[in-house]
Amino acid sequence: MSQYSGKIVFYEGKCFTGQRLEVFGDCENFQDRGFMNRVNSIRVESGAWVCFDHPDFKGQQYILEKGEYPDFQRWNAHNDHMGSCKPIKMHGEHYRMELFESQNFTGQCVELCDDCPFLQSTGFSNNCLNSIKVYGDGATTFIARILEGRNMFATWLTFALVWCTGASQAEVATRECVYYNDNWRTEKTNQSGFERCEGEKDKRLHCYASWLNSTGTIRLVRKGCWLDDFNCYDRQECVATEESPQVFFCCCEGNYCNEKFTHLPEAIAPAVKIQPPQPGPSLLGVLVYSLLPFAILCLALVLACWTYHQRKPPYRHVDIGQDAGLPPPSPLVGLKPLQLLELKARGRFGCVWKAQLLSEYVAVKIFPIQDKQSWQNERDIYLTEGFKHENILHYISAEKRGTNLQMELWLVTEFHERGSLTDYLKGNPVSWPQLCHISGSMSRGLAYLHEDLPYRAEGPKPAIAHRDFKSKNVLLKMDLTAVIADFGLAVRFEPGKPPGDTHGQVGTRRYMAPEVLEGAINFQRDAFLRIDMYALGLVLWELVSRCTASDGPVGEYQLPFEEEVGQHPSLEDLQDAVVHKKMRPVFKDCWIKHPGLGQLCETIEECWDHDAEARLSAGCVEERISTISKTSNTINTSTSECLVSMMTSDSDTDLPPKESST
Repeated sequence: MSQYSGKIVFYEGKCFTGQRLEVFGDCENFQDRGFMNRVNSIRVESGAWVCFDHPDFKGQQYILEKGEYPDFQRWNAHNDHMGSCKPIKMHGEHYRMELFESQNFTGQCVELCDDCPFLQSTGFSNNCLNSIKVYGDGATTFIARILEGRNMFATWLTFALVWCTGASQAEVATRECVYYNDNWRTEKTNQSGFERCEGEKDKRLHCYASWLNSTGTIRLVRKGCWLDDFNCYDRQECVATEESPQVFFCCCEGNYCNEKFTHLPEAIAPAVKIQPPQPGPSLLGVLVYSLLPFAILCLALVLACWTYHQRKPPYRHVDIGQDAGLPPPSPLVGLKPLQLLELKARGRFGCVWKAQLLSEYVAVKIFPIQDKQSWQNERDIYLTEGFKHENILHYISAEKRGTNLQMELWLVTEFHERGSLTDYLKGNPVSWPQLCHISGSMSRGLAYLHEDLPYRAEGPKPAIAHRDFKSKNVLLKMDLTAVIADFGLAVRFEPGKPPGDTHGQVGTRRYMAPEVLEGAINFQRDAFLRIDMYALGLVLWELVSRCTASDGPVGEYQLPFEEEVGQHPSLEDLQDAVVHKKMRPVFKDCWIKHPGLGQLCETIEECWDHDAEARLSAGCVEERISTISKTSNTINTSTSECLVSMMTSDSDTDLPPKESST
């Protein structure tokens, strides 16, 4: 606990609603105290605080003084992450700071004794600070504002630092940019304002602007911060230089440098005429004529290398291109700049980034070159003829980035802000209608995946087994509609063709069916579909365990078998529990007594049956959930026992049999 204290209250929702966390001193990790790291409103009741968007006092810092912040995202550039905080030492004594242009306290100097939102307003002409002197204990809060994001505090010291990290004396640091979003209504953000730039310490930051110009009418699309791009280095004005692009784009360095933007196509430089050398002795002429073919060959090689490097796009600002031989999914995809924004997840086969395609957010899954097979398999699944469904993740494009060992394989899909079902259940319980909606849409997507549709106008769709079905691979739209993702291990079953790589023991160990754990798989289509059904039963159990419909308390989120074998079980642990002891996650008595949950628990038991051939099909599960939802949608768990008993007798309807879906 810090010797300096106060009180600050964090709220999960806006306007001080939702889950809350009260803090009176240092708090290294909000999650250790049962609070998720999503913060949308804050109330500072006493003291001054520095808050960090990551645990252990790391990441972007925010200095908060006494007051209320009902919509924190509007104050901190639309970032709702918060992981730790600590109080700041405050004194009422006088303090001052001296900022120097050069190192060792030399060059232009400006003295400050109060907050300064814009340094240039004091007459300081350079954007780079290279040394600072601080006088007085009370300067802690003041210098914290100056050094926000650098995890530095100073009391009674004189020190020197390089304000522009990794920059030379001549570079201009970019800390804030003018912000504009033409699509602000859809994304529910501010339309305009200022954006604070964040990035890696060894990378530069820039401002950018993009706009359309049709028939002389300019329509601004977006303004904001741009990550490290060598095309923007040392540009103090935002000028687009391409001849006539469909979407104009410019970038620059320096605070608010994107406030004004223009289009000035680069002029072709006039050819420089080189005077030929004076003729020399006859021996020199002989040597020139002898070496001329070799010189021409060398020149051609140099020219070829130069042309290749000139045409090679920068890593962070390139246009999306399709893999050779693949038709583009959209006529506009190849025209939009793609920028990686935030790392959202990391797994066995790569990582997933939130990225921006002009004014839209997308997800970019990046595979290393050694996982090319997984990338290629997932791409081929998405490109299956007629493979499109509202409960299957929407595919945009696949492409290769870089060369040789530095090559990366990218898969671009739609982005869902709520993330995976696992992430959602960790921070949110679900009501009975929400459970029915999520489970119904999830089973509907799996039924479509398993279905063999040979007679369709858009072409036949083969049956597909997912082989890694789990709550982490089920994403949620904003209305909690489920979409199935991650087809890196999926297998197609086309008539007359081998299914490809059908190595048996693949997928996530915790969700493996008994026959997979003991290596006794029948390598036929139906056998692989039944493996998916076992995993579906476990995911449905996760949903039921976080449902508020029953009379009992809702426990913390747990993975399947976490209570039985822990968080990191070995293959032998699961073989002993699932195969030999035939254990399954436990149903609580209050779930079984609830009319709707009780019927859903029966369906789950038939999904994870030890006998693979006795398991339900995905289509049957979809029908059962629809029936359960319709017959139980009037249940009110807070009514008297008499009413509950009456509703129970009314809901004793026959569920669809296993044969109802193929």
